Formats: sequence, structure tokens, C-alpha cells
Amino acid sequence: MKIYLADLVHNKHAGDNQISGEMDFVVPLNVANIASFVRSQFDNEVDITLFKYPTDLLTTLNTGPPDILAFSHYIWNVDLNLKIISHVKTRWPDVIVVLGGPTIRTNPADLEAFLRLNSSVDFYVTFEGERPFLEIIKHFAMHGPQLQEKTLDIPATAYLKNDALIYEGMPQFEPIETLPSPYLNGSLDKFLAAGLIPLFETNRGCPFQCTFCTWGVSALNKVRKFPIERVMAELEYVATKFPDMPSWIIGDANFGILKRDVDIAKKIRGLRKKAPALKHILTWESKNTTERNFEISRIMNDVVDTALVAVQTLDPDVNDAIKRGNISQKDVEEKIAKYHKLGTRVQTHILSGLPGESFQSQINTIAKAFDFSFDDVGVFSTLLLAGSEMESGASREKYHLRTKYRLRAGGYGRYQGITAIDCEEIIRSTSAISEVEMQRLRPIHWLIWFGWNHGFLKPLWKFAHKAYGINPVDIILRATGEEYLQNESAWANLLANFDSDSQAEWFDTREELTKYCVSSEFFDEKENDGFLKAEFKYNAKLLLDQTLFCSLVDLNIMIIKDMYDTSKISELNELRAFLIESVCFPNQLIDQNWIEEKTLEVNSEIATAISPEFAAQDVTSIEGGKSTLRLVKTLKHMTQIRGAL
Repeated sequence: MKIYLADLVHNKHAGDNQISGEMDFVVPLNVANIASFVRSQFDNEVDITLFKYPTDLLTTLNTGPPDILAFSHYIWNVDLNLKIISHVKTRWPDVIVVLGGPTIRTNPADLEAFLRLNSSVDFYVTFEGERPFLEIIKHFAMHGPQLQEKTLDIPATAYLKNDALIYEGMPQFEPIETLPSPYLNGSLDKFLAAGLIPLFETNRGCPFQCTFCTWGVSALNKVRKFPIERVMAELEYVATKFPDMPSWIIGDANFGILKRDVDIAKKIRGLRKKAPALKHILTWESKNTTERNFEISRIMNDVVDTALVAVQTLDPDVNDAIKRGNISQKDVEEKIAKYHKLGTRVQTHILSGLPGESFQSQINTIAKAFDFSFDDVGVFSTLLLAGSEMESGASREKYHLRTKYRLRAGGYGRYQGITAIDCEEIIRSTSAISEVEMQRLRPIHWLIWFGWNHGFLKPLWKFAHKAYGINPVDIILRATGEEYLQNESAWANLLANFDSDSQAEWFDTREELTKYCVSSEFFDEKENDGFLKAEFKYNAKLLLDQTLFCSLVDLNIMIIKDMYDTSKISELNELRAFLIESVCFPNQLIDQNWIEEKTLEVNSEIATAISPEFAAQDVTSIEGGKSTLRLVKTLKHMTQIRGAL
């Protein structure tokens, strides 16, 4: 029996790369888990091939179809999967097609509607896939391609028989300790060799029930542990056989929730000698296990330089509305201070457009994030994920959730004549916030990313916060508001263009978005790699125009002076000089008009605001309360950047 298992991603364009900065694709651990389990049960009776990229799958299909073709189904590959499935069924109607994954409503009515709309899909597995997929294979072995004509006893699997839905909704979990490892049996070797990021699963399940997430749906809220021996062996295997991997991901919903996670952290630290290239490990921090999280950070701080404390919102009423009331936020500030003492940067995630959150409560959350001294404040749009509680009809009605659609960065492509376009459904207004107010937040979020997370205005904002008690969000509000734009024509024009470009990203329906992309010259556009969110474009505009960048710095200083009757003009001027001198502008690199090393003399209070954000510089104290800053950008690094430009 020939079986193809696909965990597809669009790989024609750059996407939102968060880990390596390059092609951030992870190994297909999901389908590899299923393949390993099926092989363990069927021995040599099945021939299973795994796929990650669409063209590889299509090329192999051209040599002949499998008996069963199965796809993992996520927000980033919905249209890609369905387009390829339609292509397959047109050519080979007897191929059995199976979908599985969290991106679907799991109530019978919606499952039936999905299967009727997508008639080329024969089966949909709603929860964990090992046992259901094995049962599908067993029934295929008995009944052949006509197995849908039978009433099949398959857990958590929906299909249509004689135009009626057959669905046993409760999941049947295979004992986790019996599942074979796709790392240790070599199933993932070819993907690791190709540079895909290792994704490790040490447990399954999430005890929390955040309404925006599919991780904590009630059917999956029990935490189940893989044997510790297996976990340690997988880490050892990858470190030994693939030592050049720069990044790993621990794919647990709450790393640190179990006491043994400390031992896993110690194991990873001990493997650094075998895997010297390992520089970054992405984890999702456990909630409500603060001290254990600190211990893990102490152990792994040479490979995990940033801790993620995702608050989502700091408004208690909104927190209750999204069912995060059982996640403590009382000690956030203390937690950050402890991480900083360990030398660990701390990042947070904030969601924009959550049910019950007003414009002002979003601003208040951002202000608190700055007060708490988060090193990185990531503000993200709230996606409605099919299968999550927030995406349900009841939730949409209760909170008056109104949405629009936006193309996923990198989520599109043409593959051997098949055009696929994947998008996101995003909340654009609720009973608490209008779409106009949501749009007003957009440049605020962008400037936080550019000025704080990238650091281009961070020293100035940190100094104003500490010395004058001015919260950075209050500066940003003014810099993006009408009052200060009258005499700042260049900046005002840029903001107006940003508003126009960012509004043009939205479509009322998936169909309108798809029609626009297909009918325009979108797929032939080479500049900006087709589509990037407006923020990327306007980051570039600020750095390509040194005069414009300087005017933004001056505008921020003007706002600070207006908000605080300061006599420390010289200190602000020193900060201005630092912000401008610390940037290597692209025109300087292109023209090879560069300086490898600069020194600036500033007030020691200024040096404190700057350090340790700019780790590349040295700070030397001198007499009279002054410090010398040494700024260095090596010739080798600048040459590399110039080549990329």
C-alpha cells in the first residue's frame, strides 16, 4: 500500500521568519509521528513517503498516485492543500484523501458543511492523528477505495456515507509512551539534512483554555508526557548527527510546566559542545510556574537569550473574556526583574482587537508593558482560528466580532500550474472598538516595532521614561497624531502613505482577496517579493532616507520637550547624536562611505539609558560624569550587508 503524507508550506516567497531569519520551515514532525506509528503496526506492508514542499509532492505524483494521500491542515496551507487535492481527484478519483489538523470547527454541523463544500476530501481527522489514520488504513486494506460506502468505526474522524455524516467525535489517544520516535528511526533525517528546523515535542496537551487558541480546546487539555528517555535520546541524536543547526524549537504549549523540564534544560545545555552552532531555542514559557521558569532560564541562558512572557492583555476584564483569568499576572514586573538579573532579555506578546478591549485599554496595556521594562513588545493582530472558541458563531455574536481578510506573508505561490493563496481572518472591530480606532492603532504598533524592538528610538524613549516619567506610548501617540504633523510634512506624508498602504491590505472576503491577487500583476511583482505587510516597507523607507529618519528623531525630541519642561537640552542633543551616529544607513554602505569605529562622549546618565541595548559598543567612564561610547561595525560585517543590498 502506497501512502503519501504531506505537511505543506508555501516556499515560493519569504514569509514571517521568526527564528533563523531565512526560510523558517520546521521538520514535518506531525506527519512523521503518524508515519512512524503506522510503520510500527504494519511492518513492511506500507510504503510511506513524507513531503514538505508542494513542488516535490506534485513532481512525485506525476510518476503515479498513491493509494492514500493525507495532509496536515493549518491556517498557512488551507488553500494550498485544497487546490492540490482538487488537482489529484480530477486526475485520480480513486485516491483516498485525508485531512487532519486543528484548523476546523469540530461540531458535526460544521464538519458536514466542510465536507460537502470540499467534496474531494474523503476523511477529516479532528484531533490526534495516529490511531484514526491507522484505522483508515486498516479499513482500506479490507474494503479498498470504496471504504466510504461502509459504516466505519474510526475515532474522531468525519466522512460522508450516502450523503450523511458519519462522525465519532470523541478523540482516542494512543498511549503516548508507546509512540515510536521519528527522530530516532531516521524518518526526519532528510529534512534535517536540508536545514529544516528541529521541532521537539516532550509532552502533549495544554491545561489552559485561552479562547483565541486551539492548543487548549477541552478535548486536548490533559498534559501527557513522552518518556524522558525518548526525549533525551532525540536531543542527543540531533545534536550529534546535525551539529550545524543554529536553531531548535521546543514545541510544548507550556515548557516548564513539568518538574522534569529542568532536566531537559540541563540536557540541552550539556549538548552545546556537540552542537556548537546552536544559538537559539524557541520555547513557549509555562504559565504559573515562575520559579521553575527562572531555573530553566539560568540553565539555558547561553542558548535562550530571550524569555517570552506573553501577556496578550493587561486588562483584567478582557483577560476574563478570553479565559485567561486563571493565568496570574500579579508578578509580571517582578518576573521581568528576575529575568534581567539573570542577564535574560524579556519579550512579550500583546494581541490587538481582543473581545471587550477598547482603544484606551489597548493603550493602557502597552503603557504597562513599557512600565514593566519589557525589552521587546510585540503587538499582533488577533486571528480567528477555526476550531478555537473565539472563532465560533456564539463568540462572534456575543462580542460583535467583525473581521476582514489579509494575505499571509509568503503564503502564496504557483506550483506546476496550481495557484494557491492563503490568508488570515483578522478581527477589525468589536462591540468595544471601531475599525477606525483599530486603524489608528496600526502606526502606533509599527513605531513600537521600529523604535523599541529594533532599537532605533529606544535609548531616547528609555531616557525620557526614566528621567522625566514620560511613557513611550504617550510619545508615540503624539508622533502619530494630528497635532504634531502640521509642521512635519515629510513625516505626515509618510504616515498618510502608511495608512493608505496598510488599509489596502484588507479584503471583506477570501474570494475578493483571491480575485485581486489572481487578476492583478501580483504574481509577477518582484519588488518586495510580491507582498509584505506595510510595516516592512516603511521600516525600509525610514532607513533609506537619512533626512527623514533624522526628522523623526527631532520630532520625538520636540514632543519630549513639550511634555516636560526640561533644562537638560544638552542630554537630549547627545541622545540625538547617538541615535543618528549608531545607524549604518544603506546609502553609506552602497557608496562604501563607512567608518568601522566611532566614539561619542555623552553624559553618564545617557550611557545608562543606552546600555545594555547596544551590546556591540563599549562604555568607558571618564571624569566629570561623562562616558565615552565606542561604536563598532566591522568591515567584514558591512561588506556582507552591502553584498546583500
